[in-house]
Amino acid sequence: MSGRHARHRARTRLLRGLGLLAGLLLGLLAMSPAPAATGGVVTTGVAPLLDSYVDASVPTANYGGLTRLRIDSSPDARSYLRFDLSGVTGTVTRAILRITPTSSLSAGLDVRSVVDDTWTERGITFNNAPAIGPVGATSGAGTSGTALAVDVTSIVTAGGHVNLVLTARSSTAVSLASRESTTPPSLTVDTTTNVSPQNSVAPAVTGTAEVGKTLVADPGSWDGAPTITYGYQWQRCDSASCATIALATRQSYQVVSADVGTSLRVVVTATNSYGSGTATSASAAVVPVPPPPPDDKVIMAAGDMSCGAASTGSACVQQQTSDLLVSANPDGVLALGDNQYECGDLSEFQSSYAPSWGRVLAKTYPVPGNHEYATSTSSSNNCYNRAGGAPGYYTYFGDRSTPLQVGCMVNCKGYYSYDLGGWHLIALNSNCSKVGGCNAGNPQYTWLKADLAAHPNQCTLAYYHHPRWTSGQELDTAAMGPVVQALYDAGVDVILNGHDHDYERFAPMAPDGSVDPVRGTREFVVGTGGRNTSSFIASRFGSEVRDSSTFGVLKMVLHHNSYDWQFVPVTGSTSGFADSGAQPCHQVAAADTVKPSAPTQLVAAAAGSDRIDLSWKAASDNLGVVAYRIYRDGSLLTTVGNVLGYGDPTVGASTTRSYVVAAVDASGNESLASTSAAATTGPAPASPSLIVDGFETGGFSQWNTITGLQLQQAVVSAGQWAARSTVSTGVASNALKYFSSTRSEVWLQERVYVSAQSTALTFARLRNDAGAAAVSLGLSNKGFATYTNELAGGMRLSNVSVSKGVWHTFVLHANLASGQVDVTLDGTAVPGLSNIESLGTSPFARVHIGDPSTSHNGDFYVDDVYVGTAPKP
Repeated sequence: MSGRHARHRARTRLLRGLGLLAGLLLGLLAMSPAPAATGGVVTTGVAPLLDSYVDASVPTANYGGLTRLRIDSSPDARSYLRFDLSGVTGTVTRAILRITPTSSLSAGLDVRSVVDDTWTERGITFNNAPAIGPVGATSGAGTSGTALAVDVTSIVTAGGHVNLVLTARSSTAVSLASRESTTPPSLTVDTTTNVSPQNSVAPAVTGTAEVGKTLVADPGSWDGAPTITYGYQWQRCDSASCATIALATRQSYQVVSADVGTSLRVVVTATNSYGSGTATSASAAVVPVPPPPPDDKVIMAAGDMSCGAASTGSACVQQQTSDLLVSANPDGVLALGDNQYECGDLSEFQSSYAPSWGRVLAKTYPVPGNHEYATSTSSSNNCYNRAGGAPGYYTYFGDRSTPLQVGCMVNCKGYYSYDLGGWHLIALNSNCSKVGGCNAGNPQYTWLKADLAAHPNQCTLAYYHHPRWTSGQELDTAAMGPVVQALYDAGVDVILNGHDHDYERFAPMAPDGSVDPVRGTREFVVGTGGRNTSSFIASRFGSEVRDSSTFGVLKMVLHHNSYDWQFVPVTGSTSGFADSGAQPCHQVAAADTVKPSAPTQLVAAAAGSDRIDLSWKAASDNLGVVAYRIYRDGSLLTTVGNVLGYGDPTVGASTTRSYVVAAVDASGNESLASTSAAATTGPAPASPSLIVDGFETGGFSQWNTITGLQLQQAVVSAGQWAARSTVSTGVASNALKYFSSTRSEVWLQERVYVSAQSTALTFARLRNDAGAAAVSLGLSNKGFATYTNELAGGMRLSNVSVSKGVWHTFVLHANLASGQVDVTLDGTAVPGLSNIESLGTSPFARVHIGDPSTSHNGDFYVDDVYVGTAPKP
């Protein structure tokens, strides 16, 4: 061999060696942490230490060392990767896995963690592959040759090996570049150093610096270890110095009158386990002197007052109720309709209304009732041949009754609005047919929507004659539903009505008839102006207070951001009835960002085998708490009004439940949750059953007396047989069972299928050992679920409509000792039908199924009856 050739070969070997050395150095660099610190955050890029894939179709094969990885869901193929983070310190705040598909990836992929650290690249097979954890991250779709970036922060920790596995989301196999390829996977990790917080962006104050407004602190940006907590201290500053504001240590601060002429700033203290740091915001603008709030205004209201010549059999005490107005001298008098009986004649307004309520005409804001429009073509009617269009009403009240049509005296609009102090009041005409209807698109509705939009930030009261909800004889006025929806949507606070000759106060209501303590509109029915009173026929869902024996007026004090109410009886009243209270406005919400304080001292206590009772201490708020939200095991259970306790009847035996409670203000702000409280119900009593009958014997062998109830096979809930109850006037249809011994607590469960009804229906009834009807379960004539306390003569009417032609499960629970009554429909408590009330002193001794009434009309089916001393097992 020549020397020249030898030197050439030696030079070639040297170059190859240098190339291999350079490649080795680059590979070692890629596999080692390469930190880059920015603002207290250290970023490290790491290449895989090992990677391989396994395939269920070849369970003993190893694929380590290939330039590709593979995933598939059928057959199962998954790829394993190991990264070495043993040289990385601190806490991981962000971890991004980058991997490049070499084929289409339309469904993305999942990334899971692997605890086992013993697998090897050249030894792993499907048969010996370690178990994989749950999905920790998911990618989007990908294209061949473009790297995917997957956030895997939740399954990556520093200080050791990190094992990841890639799994498929579809049955289409996908290839991925391995560490042996030219586009290897990588893991980029951000960590924070274990140091005390260091401020990098100063805190800031947002909001308007005006009395009554709320400022909010932004803590700014801080570097350091994670889990930083922030403390706040607000300061009041003048031109010379700043002073700490006592107790102002929340993130928000409501500006008060003491701040006028100063500026405000906040000092933020950031703390972690390694120490703390402080930073101060710039000062907010100087707080100006606020304009004076509107004065409180007093209004008094009632309807159905002045008797006419034809008002026979009436109390006619309009003079006494009007004396209350004259004596109190309120800022406004709201006449709620049917102001003059019987036909609204001008002559009777002049002879009856004028000497009584007419004494405060100058401050009266009336609305018309149905009697103002009364007319008849029957010669036997008191209003025979009277002119239509309420001419007596519009002539007597003049422009006060219809200011949108100055000079109008017949067939006028009768709706209008005005301000009284800081409040906006809206007078509406609920005689819908007289004003073109009350639906969306009708003239009054269109005007109302525009009027509400023009007064968005005021406390608002609306009033008209016919109530949307009532427990009285006139029944609910469904035609006002669209109007009520519009009022609710705009956050109107109060509705006042007459029509039913009684007094009734409702909880804040939603348009669907449910109670809404947070956003609902509170309705008062005040038909106690003087003509006569009338009795209630039910306890309408949402009704809080009722009285049908006392004449009087409702007095309301309209404050800047709340209202008080008081029912004022006529002088000399002996009924003893009284009602009063207070409530914040909704409309202050636009400026209220202060959350209530958290409720305290929450206590949970088991009450038997299926119920847990809760109690707590009241929360506080700058405007007022209106409701509490109860969370059970992390999910919202229910919202109650401003009460300090709740009984959960849906727990079940031997069950542990955990609760927290949060307060809500009138603006919808929710407090932090209370501390949690848990309780465990007791075991179900042994052999609680008194009756279990699915009628599968084809007879009524378990029942003592059968009246009209029939067994049939055409409509059944389960099995082959069910009972049918068909009732009509004079005809009852039920079965009666005597208990072997009296019981003080009973659960009654039955499946019910309603096919037709034209009156109210009774599905089941408990009787006491004296033979008296005690409690019953059924439907109102409109198809709503009802419960009736037969002893007290009161029906409770829910807002839950029961569908016909469908099987439903009803449960009635009655506890004589505690007075607790609970009703559930299809496993859910029926709002308004759970209550604590007197059930008498005699224990329960017998039960009816079917309808024992001879005055009802309808047809329904009953199946799977259970009666026991505990819930059905």
